Amino acid sequence: RSSYSVSAMTGTAAACLAAFEAALARTDLGGAMALLSDDVLFFYSNGSAHFGKVAVRAAVKSNFDSIKDDTYAAHDHVWLALSDTAAACTFSFAWTGTLDGKPVEGRGRGTTVLRREAGGWRIVHEHLSQGRWKMP
Repeated sequence: RSSYSVSAMTGTAAACLAAFEAALARTDLGGAMALLSDDVLFFYSNGSAHFGKVAVRAAVKSNFDSIKDDTYAAHDHVWLALSDTAAACTFSFAWTGTLDGKPVEGRGRGTTVLRREAGGWRIVHEHLSQGRWKMP
């Protein structure tokens, strides 16, 4: 169960994204889902696509359930667009954990699109891909 106020975390696009990343880092499924729009669309770096909050929740839960001792961090954020109603941010990410008793890790780059809704900022799209990224 989440220990923070969703409304306090959605006052700005940056606060919403930071709260989402923090929820993932602490494997807080409820906290992460509270920051997504109902019509969210995720593209994962393994090629899978998840349409809607129910499908994204199932994908994130599957990751949480299968990868033990998970760590997740996002870095090198660059806001590409920021208006009163929409925002887009690129970043790099890295994760580590244990799968079937063996160490695993991954890294890549991502883009998150956010939209201001009636209840504050929410994530409407995240696209993760393999490869390194850092602004020159």
